Amino acid sequence: MPIKRRTFYVPKNERVHLSGKLIKSLSVSSTDYHVKDDEVKKLHLKVTPSGNKSFLLRYRNADGIERKLKLGDFPDMTVAAARRRASEELLKISMGADPSAVKAANRVEQTFEEYSQTFIDEYAEVQLKANTVYVYKGLLKRAINPSIGSRKLRLVSAADLLEMRRSLQSTPYLSNRAVGLVRKIYNYAQQAGELPVGINPAKGIPQFKEKWRERLFSDDEMSRIGQAIAGLKVEKPAAVYAYSAILFLFLTGCRKSEALRVKWSDIDMERRILAFSETKTEPRKQIISDQLAELLNGLKSSEFSEWVFPARDAAKHLGDLSKSWAAVLKTAGIEHARLHDIRHTVLSDIANDTDLPTAAAIGGHRSIQSTMRYVHGRAESTNRALFEAAAKKGSL
Repeated sequence: MPIKRRTFYVPKNERVHLSGKLIKSLSVSSTDYHVKDDEVKKLHLKVTPSGNKSFLLRYRNADGIERKLKLGDFPDMTVAAARRRASEELLKISMGADPSAVKAANRVEQTFEEYSQTFIDEYAEVQLKANTVYVYKGLLKRAINPSIGSRKLRLVSAADLLEMRRSLQSTPYLSNRAVGLVRKIYNYAQQAGELPVGINPAKGIPQFKEKWRERLFSDDEMSRIGQAIAGLKVEKPAAVYAYSAILFLFLTGCRKSEALRVKWSDIDMERRILAFSETKTEPRKQIISDQLAELLNGLKSSEFSEWVFPARDAAKHLGDLSKSWAAVLKTAGIEHARLHDIRHTVLSDIANDTDLPTAAAIGGHRSIQSTMRYVHGRAESTNRALFEAAAKKGSL
């Protein structure tokens, strides 16, 4: 039986004697909090909701302005090393130096690509969900850095971003998200005190109008998809969890990111309840249908992973379904369909077979207005076509 680690809570503003053992036992909270060291008075340990723990030095410079200097992350930096570094910096500060300002000045001299990596490492990886970090990295690699990555952070201009926008005009969605991420990175630089407030070249850059692409699968297409998945699970057993995840999307109507983050601990087969704990909006629960129960009971990942849909490294969940989805579409003879069209189709059918509130609840939408984007006049149940075809092939 595993030993449950005892967590430790430190009251706000109370000083403690920091140690490796104590830091490991610190519990997380819904917001950031600081623990003050009783040996080096200006040394703090910052604990984030994601569990990241980093050493900070909080001090006032010669002008009386409060500054924060990140020293390092625990456990990469030990308590002894943090105290030693803090003492060295405090000595410099007593002689009139401002190490945080020096660090900020050095950051501004970085290229945009170098600083964007700092943004990913120090903010996105710590504060944001893994899927968001994955999207940000993709935007930087595909759209942003090829255009402005080599320019100094402080020299990127609105004209540079308008040129980037023009180069991406054939993909309006990508262009808008790229400009939005640049805006976030400059906002972060300002909040970190590394750029003056008000300097953001992305501010005021107009967005392209995005045309909503409506795509619903017909009964015939659903039947072909079911047969394609059945055949591919036999033909490519190494990708069985990817194809099972696609079936899971059809059975639940959930977002791809929600499906890939489902753990076995989220599933109560006895009560037939599935919990989505990491969602875009709020955690929610959903009834497990007979077809979904059949799919889940046929998976073997519970024997070696906490994830329902594990990656090759069983300690991680699958991160991408694009190749498997492309194989399904090619085998089924279907063109121009996105993974998100699965959710579109399922929620549309639910809304038309039941009502909007039911579809909103299952889809995890905050408002009925969000659900109405998915509603179309469809009387048939496309899931039925998909799973009748899959069952004939024995894929469930």
